[in-house]
This record gives sequence, structure tokens and C-alpha cells, in this order.
Amino acid sequence: MLRNSMMQLSRLSKHNLHSGKYNRATDFLLCYAEKTAALLCYIVRRQILEIKHIPIEDTVHILLKVTGWDSLPEGDNFMNERAHLWARFTEPQITNGIAYFLNEENTLARCQAAFDACWFDTGSSSPKIQSVELVVAELGKIDLLVIGVCDDETRVALCIEAKFGHSITEGQLAKYKGKIIDYHNIKNPEAMCLMIIAPKHRRDIAGSLQTGDWRFMEWKKWLIHYDNALPYSSDNEDFRRFRKTIYQRTIEEIN
Repeated sequence: MLRNSMMQLSRLSKHNLHSGKYNRATDFLLCYAEKTAALLCYIVRRQILEIKHIPIEDTVHILLKVTGWDSLPEGDNFMNERAHLWARFTEPQITNGIAYFLNEENTLARCQAAFDACWFDTGSSSPKIQSVELVVAELGKIDLLVIGVCDDETRVALCIEAKFGHSITEGQLAKYKGKIIDYHNIKNPEAMCLMIIAPKHRRDIAGSLQTGDWRFMEWKKWLIHYDNALPYSSDNEDFRRFRKTIYQRTIEEIN
């Protein structure tokens, strides 16, 4: 019964999120209520099955799957759009394209969705920005940098290192973090999200994660999380087609 109630809430929240029926605050309340219901469901199921010693990161992934945040709702989403089959975008073209669409319109909502997509599987809530200070690609070799300002005037940074084939060189990521600290004056580690996004996990990426400063997410997962986080009213066909094209490039890399 608890699982059925949770699934009904999941469908309701996704419908409202994409239909724009409710405002953003209500959407997020529904999302958190959905995850809480899923957690209760998981605890009950774990007790019944007597499953023990499950790492917290596995619990987070289970919650994401149960609540539906690792999948897309039926109806309008980027997967239903036609990819630009004539294009095989390079890494700079992809990050410049994302920066363009973040800046194009509905910048606050689109940038908030980018923060949300990167924070979804951390087990903590993403910062809620009230304004956008900077969205730029390929600045000082940083693939994509988004800086937002929260209501308490805290500045937060999202730094994405986008990978399609190219390897991460030694010291590369440490330099990028240093630029955020020195050039943009964001020194608190909790005020920055440093994310490597690639089609799949690789050995060079694993080595770059050992310091604990950077996290990894597959392109496919990030695109799905982004679509779930972005209110449908803040999206458009061009942006969805661009994301679908990135998805197709990801599938090519994996295969």
C-alpha cells in the first residue's frame, strides 16, 4: 500500500512539474515528499527482506530508481525530440551549446536545473540560487562554469569538465579548482560542485576522483536528471533537440 501511494505521488509530481500547473516551490515540495515516501518504502522492504550492510551510496541509487528520478515521465521530454543527425559535436561545441541555452532565456530556471542535476545523487539538497552571476564555456580551459547567488548572498559555483574521448591530464582538474578559488573568490568547498561528465566511467576518471574534490556522472544520467529538474515551461524544442543530440553522441561513444 505504501509503495502504491508513493508511485501515485510520483506520477502526480512529474505531471505537475512538466505541465507547469504548480509553481516551482510546490514542485520541489512534491519531489521531496516523493523521496520521503520512497525512503519509508525502502526501509520497510529492507526490514522484511532482512537486507543488511547496504552502503549509503547504493541506498541513494535505489531511492532514485524507486522515485523515478533515474527515468523520464511519459509525454514531453528531450528523448521524444529528433536529434540533429547531421551533427557530431565536439566537446567545445557541446559546452558552448549548453552555455548558449542556459543564457538564451529562462536563465535562472535553466541554471537551477543544472545545479539540481549535479546534486541529485549526493544525498543532500542542491543550493537554491536567486540570481545568476555567470554562465560561460571554455573560460580559462574550464569547459562549463556557472556561478549563482543564493538569497543569503552566498555565491556558489558549478564547474563541469565535459568528456567525449579525451583523457584528463595530470594536474588539470586541480588547476580548474584553483581558478574558481583565486579568480572567482569562491573558497568554501561546500559552495562549489566540481563535476566530470562523460559517456562512461574510465580509468583516468577514476584516478581523478581520488582526491574527493570532483565527482563523476554519466552523460545519460545527467541529461535525464536535468530534464526532470527543468520545468517544462522553461524549456523549448531547440534546447531539447540539442540535449537529444548529446545523448546520441553518448550512445555512440559507449558502443
